[in-house]
Amino acid sequence: MTRSVDGCGYLRFALLAFVALAVFAVGTGSVWAQGDYGPVTAKAVRNLSFNHYFTPDKKSHTADFQWVFTETDFVIASGKGPIPAPLLEQLVGEKIEADEVSGQWKLNRDGSEVVLSQISVGPVRYKKSVTFAIYKTAPTVVRIGDPQFVFSVETPTDRDPVRKEKAGIQGVWKLTSLVSNGTAAPAELMVLKLVFVGDKLAFVPGEPGFTNYIVKLNPKLHPAQFDMIHADGDNKDEIQRGIYRRDGDTLKICLGVDGIRPVDFSADENSEQSLYILQREKR
Repeated sequence: MTRSVDGCGYLRFALLAFVALAVFAVGTGSVWAQGDYGPVTAKAVRNLSFNHYFTPDKKSHTADFQWVFTETDFVIASGKGPIPAPLLEQLVGEKIEADEVSGQWKLNRDGSEVVLSQISVGPVRYKKSVTFAIYKTAPTVVRIGDPQFVFSVETPTDRDPVRKEKAGIQGVWKLTSLVSNGTAAPAELMVLKLVFVGDKLAFVPGEPGFTNYIVKLNPKLHPAQFDMIHADGDNKDEIQRGIYRRDGDTLKICLGVDGIRPVDFSADENSEQSLYILQREKR
């Protein structure tokens, strides 16, 4: 004997089917949550602003550490809080503590994955690369990984901050103060000038192997980062990590040693830090 299904029966059936599919979507992390917002583009990645993140227990946390992307590089650094241990383990493959992890990034062809490579913790480079899912859940919301790290896509400005800062330090800067480990530099060093041309930096007068550098700026982080890469000599490709602050025609640069980046603009005794204060030379 057959039984007809009335309108209410169809409605009940449709509701049950919808509930079942919804449960499936939540339980499996279905792409339903992503919506149809198109692939993530490289331009969007360069304009990401870290907003909040989820831990493996599915709890949401405000962005108490920093994660920024520049043209080709990424930096993850501690902020009000440390870099989460599970993220560190994903990046380097072992349990360590670190205040900063950096490297390079690129998207795969369809914009569904971001590959992080050349991963470094201080002077130690990890050869492996790590791939995270990346997708939009709204026109201006991008999520990375699982558990998810949630970013907003900022509206691009006419000039991105890295280019703006690079342009702002071009030219010749004269040393007005230098303190290293609590000791002020002798008077004969006060003739030193730093000359910035494009990505290049030269110390004038300089010493063999300690004159020419490639500079990388990252003003998106707080404090802003200043990396000097030896361009020649026995130390070629080694990185000296620092922070900087530019206020008009005054430039402060604080450098650390052994791949350690300073966290403040100080050079007290036993700090292993050097603080340069420079003034732009007028033409």
